Amino acid sequence: MERNHANTPAEAERRIPDLVARLSDPNRTHVEEYLTLKVAQGTRSSTREHYARALHQLDAALNGKPWATIDHIDVARFVAAQRLAGYSDDTLRSGGSYIKAFLRWHRDEGKLPPRLVAAFYIRNRGLPERPIVTDEEEKALLATAPTLRDQVIVSLLLEAGFRVSELRLLDVGHVQLDDRGGAWITMPPPQEGLKTGPRPVYVAKSRGLLESYLSLHPNRGDPAAPLLLAYDNRRLARPGVRLLSNGIRCVIHRVQRRAGVRPFRPHDARHTSITRASDAGLNLVDLSERYWGRRDSRHAARYIHHSQDHKERVARQAAGIDPNGSPVAPRDETEAKLLELRRLWRDLIGGELPRATPRDSVGH
Repeated sequence: MERNHANTPAEAERRIPDLVARLSDPNRTHVEEYLTLKVAQGTRSSTREHYARALHQLDAALNGKPWATIDHIDVARFVAAQRLAGYSDDTLRSGGSYIKAFLRWHRDEGKLPPRLVAAFYIRNRGLPERPIVTDEEEKALLATAPTLRDQVIVSLLLEAGFRVSELRLLDVGHVQLDDRGGAWITMPPPQEGLKTGPRPVYVAKSRGLLESYLSLHPNRGDPAAPLLLAYDNRRLARPGVRLLSNGIRCVIHRVQRRAGVRPFRPHDARHTSITRASDAGLNLVDLSERYWGRRDSRHAARYIHHSQDHKERVARQAAGIDPNGSPVAPRDETEAKLLELRRLWRDLIGGELPRATPRDSVGH
């Protein structure tokens, strides 16, 4: 299950017909029909190339066996062959998701057994949890980043939790510095390469870096100019030339090596940001609005990786114990007495304790 080879949408579009043409006759028609459906649904060209590549590998591994006749043994043989070829579980799950989506559509058409799709479940063989970047590691990354642009990239990934595809699409006009020590970043509407919706994102820690970077930006007077510029071999900004996704990933990789921190992917910074926001008290709906631009909270929980210390602290709070092992005192003595008085009133007289009216509160 090869990784995506698309560099641009046009290049992906040129590769898709070649991959489909290499499929065997019984299966080619179904794949063409499915990819035509994906075009009508507005699926990105790079994603359609993922489908074509994964299905081509399945077809080749099974020697052109028709989709309607494959069984669980065929699936197990295919997965085993991919593992022997050196593909990781992450890659198998990624490629398997495209095959499962195609087989699910094939099943809904009544041409596959209902339980076959479940055979493509790839078990997690003890893979380590996504690394969460610590405060010390973040300081080391910012201290060793060679340019101000690289510092902005590291800071925004860790504070705002942007995807790489979002970060590369930011323009100068999307950043508005306020007078309260922060900055609003307005995400553009969805387009090619953007999975999340438009939304305003507020950042505070990155404000100083953004202000310094924008003051030196060669296109700072043009709101439509790209925020992150590509650099030449002398580390000089190339005005108007946008830094692309692969360039952002290379920046993160270089900064990691210079700082000597644990290796992590740019998307792990998104997990770090969402975990930090959850630790700060944001609920799932708030997280969804900040990081996805919608109130659907189904995805947010997957990105939260609380530390053991956080879990123990929450357990103590739930049990009414403070970090020192003592019972938690009432936050407000007056409030505690009022609650006790209401309980006694309810037990002795019945009903609720009358609440003070505005006339009572001023002594009339």
